[in-house]
Amino acid sequence: MFCCKIRFCLVNTLCTERPDIWVSIQDTWATSQALAYTSVRVILQNTPQWGLYKPTKGHFKNFSNIRGAYIMHKKILINTRRENGDPLYEFLKKGVEDLNYEIVKVNLSREFSKQVMEAAQGCEVIVPAGELWDKENLEGIKGCTKLIALTGVGYDNIDLHSATENGIAVANTPGSNSNAVAEGCLGIMLALSRKIAFMDRALRNGVWIKSMMTTEIIGKTIGIVGFGNIGRKLAELLTGFHCNIFVYDVMKNPLWEEKYNVKYVDLDFLISESDVISLHLPYNEQTKGLVDRRFLSKMKKSALLINTSRGGVVNEHDLIEALESGIIAGAGLDVFEQEPVSPQNPLLLMDNVVVTPHFQSASKESAFNSFRMLLENIKDFSEGRIPKSVLNPDFVHYKPVK
Repeated sequence: MFCCKIRFCLVNTLCTERPDIWVSIQDTWATSQALAYTSVRVILQNTPQWGLYKPTKGHFKNFSNIRGAYIMHKKILINTRRENGDPLYEFLKKGVEDLNYEIVKVNLSREFSKQVMEAAQGCEVIVPAGELWDKENLEGIKGCTKLIALTGVGYDNIDLHSATENGIAVANTPGSNSNAVAEGCLGIMLALSRKIAFMDRALRNGVWIKSMMTTEIIGKTIGIVGFGNIGRKLAELLTGFHCNIFVYDVMKNPLWEEKYNVKYVDLDFLISESDVISLHLPYNEQTKGLVDRRFLSKMKKSALLINTSRGGVVNEHDLIEALESGIIAGAGLDVFEQEPVSPQNPLLLMDNVVVTPHFQSASKESAFNSFRMLLENIKDFSEGRIPKSVLNPDFVHYKPVK
């Protein structure tokens, strides 16, 4: 092994414009036409970040076979509550270290803070825990962070436009938690219709109730708003209940009607005809407050509303009013407009509401699926490929202006 400071890298090849680069070459060989590097360690002096060096055209003009410049030491920020020894974290840790990343591990709240920004400095990849990465915060990491790798499906905490303008890729893990959320949605549906949660509370308080009637799900009309991975999985689970399933989605796939035994209808028809409406929508400007007083007034008085998508899709003030006045019969909520939800929120005090703390995606199976897909995204990126589930593919056209 040898080290040398280079101003012109090995016959005018690597970064002739950067005299501050040190290269440690562990194994090189030459053929009559090519010189290939199997392991090159590049250290950028006075640069906090290590990243994948991608030579531009002309850097290796004298060589036809270049195996690549491989960086041994890159930093990744992981914001997680999971501790060392946790099987899920150890799975993630090993995968990240196998990709030659140094882990910067923090356990910070979902609220964006100065500590998050400080920890992110010099990190090529960030794995957030739900904190807000808006335009201002993204400006603070431009030039060093190249990928924000999400462990879930939702991305409403990321300003995709600003990330793109700053040359930062954002990738999520679609489908990783579909089984868990769909099962949780069905569980909430049954707990609400059969009053399981209500009866549980009553019995624990010493009240034995035998006279109250409940409603079965079998044979009912279910309206699924948003027919993505989770919506389709819910339709599969409902097959055994012999339900009549209506679907609304801005993107229609006619083949899915037969495959999932559903029928595409317009939104107003779904609202008025469904016994249970289940929301499976992303949160954006088009879906913000979609379920409002007007939406709720079109529902059957006996109908139930289930939301396991994003809290902002529902106008909680209008929902509370509808539940208190009997406009609809009940609601099952895993998500809220403000999270964590305030203990004073009236929804928590209603007997016709089933609530859970945004955790229906939390299964061991979905966590491993999510981390596996997360690692695939990071691996793609670190090897110079665009991650398969990138949300803003146009990021490649932008270079951050410092």
